[in-house]
Amino acid sequence: MNIETVALLHPGNMGTTIGTAAATSGVRVLWVSAQRSSASRKRAEQAGLVDAETLPAAINQSEVVLSVCPPHAALDVARIVAAEGFAGIYVDANAISRATAEEVGRIVTKAGANFVDGGIIGSPVKQPGTTRLYLSGEYGGEVAALFSESMLDARAIGSKAGAASALKVAYAAWTKCTDTLVLAIRAFPSARWKPNASGQRQSPYPSSGVTLVKCRRLPKRSPRRVCRVDFIWPPQRSLSVLPASKIKLIRIRRLPRSSIDCLCRRNKSFLRNRR
Repeated sequence: MNIETVALLHPGNMGTTIGTAAATSGVRVLWVSAQRSSASRKRAEQAGLVDAETLPAAINQSEVVLSVCPPHAALDVARIVAAEGFAGIYVDANAISRATAEEVGRIVTKAGANFVDGGIIGSPVKQPGTTRLYLSGEYGGEVAALFSESMLDARAIGSKAGAASALKVAYAAWTKCTDTLVLAIRAFPSARWKPNASGQRQSPYPSSGVTLVKCRRLPKRSPRRVCRVDFIWPPQRSLSVLPASKIKLIRIRRLPRSSIDCLCRRNKSFLRNRR
């Protein structure tokens, strides 16, 4: 398939750099200014994206539609594009679950499009080696080729859609949740045990619930955000999804140096300096 034009939905902080990466390889990248903010317009103009003004105009000129939007909007964007009868390659590169990605695929393929699932790992593309775009689906290789001359490392990882989103979720679980667990474990020994009504020692944690761990003093390379993890007591209780009223927050204002060492353990330069 000869791909000459890509419609980018939409030029946010990440989407703009993805669109710029495609344009670097010689592809014309369109965006839709209708109902978009002045900030989006400014980013698109600075990146040199071409304004198609309306969604139908962008779709009619494009062989590929690239969706890079907030996760909660992924399904809505897919439905809007499907309603326009788009029959090219639809790439969903949003941070969504595999199940949601597969639902996006069903929506666009029913309208006649070919679906490629994408997962972006890294920050907005500003220098080589910082950002990867994993792609899965029948046309994953063709989409990856769009970025061959850019700073974005695009890789096709299989013909089955959904694999890229699954990889993204697995990576996020490792990089974010493991750090959160380290912080929770460090907080656990300092927690105070209180007697209950019968005089037995009672855990300071809820019998079942979610603990949010927030650390204010972390190395610059550590994740700025930490995710929710189920902190269950007793340990044999099964994990469950709980309402916000069950969530407790632990604030760790001064983290011991040993904990910071644990969080930095994956940094190769840190390990070299320790030897």
